[in-house]
Amino acid sequence: MFFHYAYGLLAIDAVGRNCFIDSQGIQPFDVILCSPDEEIERYLAIY
Repeated sequence: MFFHYAYGLLAIDAVGRNCFIDSQGIQPFDVILCSPDEEIERYLAIY
């Protein structure tokens, strides 16, 4: 799981097998993107 604080974006299932690295950098695929609500933020202890 990865959370980008500046954008408030949560990437779930962002593991190595779901990313491809090429000359342009990391290319994620098959990840789930969302903007978590307050309940999810509390549950995951994001802040």
